[in-house]
Amino acid sequence: MNVLKKTALPLILIALLVMAGCQGISSVEPQGLQRRALQRLRDSVNSSNPLLKMQAIESCVKLHLGKAPDICMKAIGSPAPLLQFAGAMGLIELPTAEAEQPLKALLSDEDESVRLAAIGALYKLGKKEYSQELISALGSADRKIRGVALTVLGRMGDKSAIKAIRPLLEGEPIESVRLQAAEALVLLGDQNALPKLQLWQYSTNYQERVFAVQLMGQVEPPPDFTADLLQALDDPNQLVQLQAARSLGRLGQQAGFGKAIKYLRPSAGMKRSIAKQMGISYEDPQLQTEITKIRSAAALALGDIGRWDAAKHLEKILDDGNAQVALAAAYATLKLLIETNQANIQTIP
Repeated sequence: MNVLKKTALPLILIALLVMAGCQGISSVEPQGLQRRALQRLRDSVNSSNPLLKMQAIESCVKLHLGKAPDICMKAIGSPAPLLQFAGAMGLIELPTAEAEQPLKALLSDEDESVRLAAIGALYKLGKKEYSQELISALGSADRKIRGVALTVLGRMGDKSAIKAIRPLLEGEPIESVRLQAAEALVLLGDQNALPKLQLWQYSTNYQERVFAVQLMGQVEPPPDFTADLLQALDDPNQLVQLQAARSLGRLGQQAGFGKAIKYLRPSAGMKRSIAKQMGISYEDPQLQTEITKIRSAAALALGDIGRWDAAKHLEKILDDGNAQVALAAAYATLKLLIETNQANIQTIP
């Protein structure tokens, strides 16, 4: 009897801890986590690396953070075309009247991508007189410009562009531009792109498979792609698996959670397996590039899946030595805080 009394309490505590783990309870303190994630985001916005800075601006816009329009305004005033483009694209998503004159100034910019993004942002401010240039750009000899025009048209939300975009889904000779045409049509609500997504899911080109499963999570209203996405979780390519996990998360499914946790901090054995899959040596710099993509995709998947017990895993990489991975973790963390009602986007600076 005395033995029972002495051991019952520890056993109960152990049982409660096990139950807590099973239910996904995290001991991470939300306010402290929010401060750390925001600081990482600020550091990335202020980075001297233009690509990281651009990704940080995109993250602020996607999260609709309070100061995102101001960050975009500052970016369009930058001398760097990459940042001007990112700022203008952000202002398509978050239009602000104060941006009208700076955006009009970009209409004479020597970089055509910047001009097209500025046209898209002005369209969202009701200045539609410039938008025909975007349709004309679909016929550009430069595939990059065709792709940019498609991206801008998709973000603008002008359904009248569907007719001009549809021919590129079949007739465009460059694969990456065809994928951008599909994305634009999906964003504009055109169902004609959906059979292509299911076809590309079985492509021998993993980039087409990544794009297909990504778009499956963006279609509105969402058709039932659950079976396709569950199958993609077993794709031989890690990026396809993780994109499927993200899309399932957007559709309210948590089946990809384990995959995301596994690839967030891959073991040496996993890295060797990925190197073998790529046909390169363990010391090849390409491997580190691929691992960065995989870890970033894993963090983003956790943000989209929306389980609070992911917070303790994301917290560990907010100070990761790889700035791109740390930024992905910051974005996913803030998304998780917002979606679990532990942060208010109106109060996030």
